[in-house]
Amino acid sequence: MPQINLHVTDRFQKELKRFMRARRIPTKSAAIRTAVHEGCERTASAVQADFRSWLGIGKRGRPKRRRFASHDDLWR
Repeated sequence: MPQINLHVTDRFQKELKRFMRARRIPTKSAAIRTAVHEGCERTASAVQADFRSWLGIGKRGRPKRRRFASHDDLWR
C-alpha cells in the first residue's frame, strides 16, 4: 500500500484524536481511512437537486405571457 505523508494543523490533530476516541479506532491511519471512506459514501449517496423544477417558481401570480418565444430569443 502506498504511503502518504501529511503535515497537519493542531486543530486537525485534535479533531482526529476526538474522532479516534469516539469510534474507538486505535491508529491514525485507520481513522483517516474510515473518515475518507464515510465521506465518499455520503457524497455518492447525496441526492442531486433538480434545479429545472425550480424554473418559474418565483413567477406565481404573474400572467402566463412569455416575454421570449424560446431561450434563444433571450440572447438575440
